[in-house]
Amino acid sequence: MNERGMTQAELCALTGIPKSAMTQYIHASFRPKQNRTDLLCRALNVSPAWIMGLTDTRSAYGVITTELTVDEDRLVRAYREHPELRSEFLRVVDMTQSPKVFRAAKSKDGRVAPSVENRSSEWIQRISDAPETDEEL
Repeated sequence: MNERGMTQAELCALTGIPKSAMTQYIHASFRPKQNRTDLLCRALNVSPAWIMGLTDTRSAYGVITTELTVDEDRLVRAYREHPELRSEFLRVVDMTQSPKVFRAAKSKDGRVAPSVENRSSEWIQRISDAPETDEEL
């Protein structure tokens, strides 16, 4: 948790593990069962073998090796340390995805059915900026 810049409360929130159980795991009073070990590995991005003390290699969960760039690490830390900004992070990430546009009307000849299409942000901006009435032309 410390290396990830995460508090116990944040780890509990990420995993759904109660704080009392997490405290027992941290102080080695009890060992987590397999399902909770899996949750902890995913949240901390470490291998199950490492979290159980079977290896010194702290490989990422489900990946042999994963290294974050300095900027990626800063973004992850900021996301974790500032929960009040998480919705803004997610909004920015959503903006990087291809926006989906619902086309409700069929073409004049009836060959094109309504559908959902991926369109670029530039395309959507051009449509948004286009005049809507003859008077605006």
